Parts: sequence; structure tokens; C-alpha cells
Amino acid sequence: VCEMDFNEAVTAERSLLTGKRVRPALIAPRPAPASSVELPDEFHWIGTMNYQSSALWYLKRRGVDLTTAQELGIGSCITGLYRYRVIIPVYTQGELRTFVARTWLEEEKKKVLMPPGSQAERALFGYDYVASLPKHSTIYLVEGVFDVLRMWQWGFRWTLATLGAHMTPLQQALVKRLAPANVVLLRDGDKAGREAAIKEGRQLAYDMIPVSIAHLPDDTDPGSASAEEIREALDNAKPVEVDYGIESQMEVHSERHI
Repeated sequence: VCEMDFNEAVTAERSLLTGKRVRPALIAPRPAPASSVELPDEFHWIGTMNYQSSALWYLKRRGVDLTTAQELGIGSCITGLYRYRVIIPVYTQGELRTFVARTWLEEEKKKVLMPPGSQAERALFGYDYVASLPKHSTIYLVEGVFDVLRMWQWGFRWTLATLGAHMTPLQQALVKRLAPANVVLLRDGDKAGREAAIKEGRQLAYDMIPVSIAHLPDDTDPGSASAEEIREALDNAKPVEVDYGIESQMEVHSERHI
């Protein structure tokens, strides 16, 4: 009878597959610590706002469905540290892990603020919602909260945001908990997004999760792309293979962007 625990077994398996000694790591994460993040005292839910408010105007301009925004608890602040910002709470596993405070002022240099004590590294925007849906074969990973909201609007409800171009090991573990048959990485159409997709494709593939990479046009993200551009990117997503697929992806990337 094998007496290795799950983490030891996965480490041993990876060592055999790669032919190299893999350092032990915590594959199955411990329960997440309680979050200390709270919404600002000046926060107002959009369901109580005047229809002419700047926050509602900004959300409409970004193509956000206001009914969905209300259900997600989105609001804004017009005073305090987060004044003139839309506040988008990020709940994961029932806890408010962080929030995204996005300014609607064009002249503001700091476009996004996050709270003290943010646990963004262990959060995925949309996670609790997607976890409540019937199990789906494919999960889509994008970068930002507005990318998710736009993807949901186009009918891709099983979409999550990693809150940046790079996925953390804790976020990867959360994705694995959803047990998808496939993950599609739909990153921003810039150098950082494409490089992150290649790295994350390797990580997910080594974690025994089938993964594909979808490419958007240059300087486009899911939040600004048209429905046709998103569908075309997803239809042409390229699968990543553990042994050689990542090198192939890098070659394709290089050929496209010389």
C-alpha cells in the first residue's frame, strides 16, 4: 500500500515525467486564511445610485450590464481614498479577498487601486459565481474584471479573471478545484499577455489540465474586443502539449510577431 500523501505522490510523479528531481511543494493548498478586506465606508452600491451618476455612466461606457453589476455588488465612492472610482468586489470561496477601485477620471494617473491586506494572489474574479453554475467542460481565463463582465455579456459565463497578466499557484489550485475538462487562456493582445499565456499554459499542462491558448488581435483585450473577434480567437485556440507544445507555441508566437 502506498503511504505517500497527495503532495508527495504528485511530486514523485513529476520527477518521473521530467527525469529531474522536483522540489517538494504544497500541491493541495491549506484552507485560505480569513480575509481582513472590507469595502470602504464611503462605498455606495449601484442599485441605490441616481441614474445620471458618473459611476453608472462609466459602467455603461465600458459595456457592463447593470443588472449583472448589481448582482455582483459593484458600487462606487465619490469621497475618501477611493473617490471617483468604481468599486468591484472580488469574492472567492465566500470571502471578500480584494476589490478593484477603477477611476472614471481620464486625467487620473493611477487608474486602479487595491485595498490594504489584499489577497489578490488567492482570488479569481467570478469564482464563486462560476462555481455555482452547472459544471462546464471549458473555463476561460482572462486578465481583468471588465474582461470577465464583457465575456459574460457575450455568453461565455464560465470566465474568470486572474487580476493581472500572471496566474499565481494559489489561483491555479482554485482553477483545478473546478475540475474543468479544458482551460482556454485568453490574454490581452500585447507582449506581456502573450508571454504570460505561454508560461501559464506550461504550468497548467504540467498540472494535468488540458489547456489551449487563444490569441486576440494586437492591442486588444476581451473587454474591448468585439464578439466576433472573441469567437474567432476561441475557435482558433491552439492546444498546449506538455512535452513539445509549449515550444511550438513559442515558435508560432515568434513567427507572428517578428
